[in-house]
Amino acid sequence: MDGGYLTQRSVSRKVSSTGGSVMLHIDSVLKPVEARIRQCRPSFSRHVVDEIEYVLRRGMLREGTCTLRFEDCFRKRTGAQYAYSVSNGTAALHLGLLCCIEPGCRVLVPGFSFIASASAVVHAGGVPVFVDVDPETFLLDIDDAWEKTDESTGAIVPVHLFGNVVPYDGLLELAEEYDLRIVHDAAQALGSTYMGAELGEFSDVSCYSFYPSKIITTGEGGMVTTYSEELGHRVELLKNHGETEKYLHTLLGYNFRGNEVASVLGLDQMTRLDYFLEKRRSIARYYDLAIGNIEGVVPQRVTEGTESCYNYYTVRVDPAMELDRDMIVMDMRNMNIETLVHYPFALTEQPALRKYVTEPCQVAEELAKNVFSIPIHPYLTKREAEQVILALRTVVYRYL
Repeated sequence: MDGGYLTQRSVSRKVSSTGGSVMLHIDSVLKPVEARIRQCRPSFSRHVVDEIEYVLRRGMLREGTCTLRFEDCFRKRTGAQYAYSVSNGTAALHLGLLCCIEPGCRVLVPGFSFIASASAVVHAGGVPVFVDVDPETFLLDIDDAWEKTDESTGAIVPVHLFGNVVPYDGLLELAEEYDLRIVHDAAQALGSTYMGAELGEFSDVSCYSFYPSKIITTGEGGMVTTYSEELGHRVELLKNHGETEKYLHTLLGYNFRGNEVASVLGLDQMTRLDYFLEKRRSIARYYDLAIGNIEGVVPQRVTEGTESCYNYYTVRVDPAMELDRDMIVMDMRNMNIETLVHYPFALTEQPALRKYVTEPCQVAEELAKNVFSIPIHPYLTKREAEQVILALRTVVYRYL
């Protein structure tokens, strides 16, 4: 493949000890690829515009028949008994936790995640207890979770980060020992499976997000699923002001409802979910092989039994190699390749959560210094994926 579009370069070559592949040392100015390669790219069917127009002309914009169809489609796909459309993924977590915890109870949360995993606990009246993570999978460390669980702990929030699934055997053992509720943060894990099963088949509550960077998108939106009729009924009440009949409210709830336009988008996205997953997994397989030959860069390790949806393809730089993550990210961006950091701060480093931090999560805080995400989406072409890898190899070997 012609790499001339990347650099005007002076190259010294060495042969890797594995596979005889050529690694490059670059001593030159980087040159961008011609067209920006995006981190994610939402896409919809052509006919969805007509369906949205129909909804707009009909004038029924709040939850209605489209929302019911979307919920039913999602319920069946995820293996849940009940599914409820909500306004966003954070609202989904908030509702799930409200249904599962008592005010003041301790809730185990991984120290490496988006802030909503912890802020939803606080807004639901709980106290987040930060658990460190595994340095290879980036997921909640079940051994550390055991250390931090006591009789006042009421729930655990396993975050299936970037599509990687927290192993259920350890979770279930801990939950059974301490009678914990399990509220799955599956915001980034739609389509991921564990031991062949969808996430909705295992939990008290699973919470999904449809933000534009997620596996499917409705612009903003989310879904709560459960196998419990009791929990489902409570979610249904809480998301709609606790209303049991028109203007009669049996508890104080919220306006976390979905809407018909978002549901039209969601229905369209669900018809394409299998295609989205197939393409993401194909790109991830290519990345896995190619990055294996880039010294100092290590992909997230997928847990045994997991088939990831690869919401993000996230790697870490090896601290022992003394590579500067921020310089790599800056160079990749300068080469017109959108490269993001998920996430630059551990939850234990967030100022808004400082009062809940009793000790550092050392692995989580180290990961926050070393991880970054490269583009992955269903419409990333083979050539673009090759450009991403060549750029990454070029950038990394400038610093070795």
